Amino acid sequence: MNLTQHGLLTIGAFAQAAQLSNKALRIYSELGLLVPSYIDPETGYRYYHANQLQQARLIRLLRQIDMPLITIRQVLVATPADAEPIVRDYWRTKEAHMTQARQMVQHVIAYIRQEATMTFDVSARTIATQPILSITKRVTLDQLIPHFVASLKTLYATVAAQGGIVIGVPFGIFHGSVNEEDDGPYELCVRLGGALATDGEVSHASLPPHKLLQ
Repeated sequence: MNLTQHGLLTIGAFAQAAQLSNKALRIYSELGLLVPSYIDPETGYRYYHANQLQQARLIRLLRQIDMPLITIRQVLVATPADAEPIVRDYWRTKEAHMTQARQMVQHVIAYIRQEATMTFDVSARTIATQPILSITKRVTLDQLIPHFVASLKTLYATVAAQGGIVIGVPFGIFHGSVNEEDDGPYELCVRLGGALATDGEVSHASLPPHKLLQ
């Protein structure tokens, strides 16, 4: 096949023109976001058409604002008129989460400064089996803080509705990798003073006996 005649580019040439890595192109192909125009049946080499560059560059721009791939898919299949509000809605949500994150950072800094001025005698004690409530979701890195904030509100509301008591600080368990491409899952947990009823997305479990530094 005459690649030039058919307007086809090798994956390397296409990646360079679109300013995307070969690895990213393979991921987008597997997810159906940007599929090669032609795959050589003998060599397996992937080729892209030059007219796919516009879509590839759009994907790159959307990833630069940390848009999740599932949202990017919605943008790609939408008409321009429908795609614009998707992007605007995403960014409004992103800004709200960034505001929450900035507030959390200030709390963390204040906590660190407070601890820096205090001294503690550290000891360990054994904690018996302890009930917990948790919410587990599959989240990518950009979704982690929103999931943490929303799930923590749900957990505390569940405890309060039943007159329960939360002991200590919340903690999370990563059941898999959480990054820009991998989505965990991630489990957010709170320790309880006693067992409570659960339903929906909230689960009940028990921590085995463990040591706690204090």
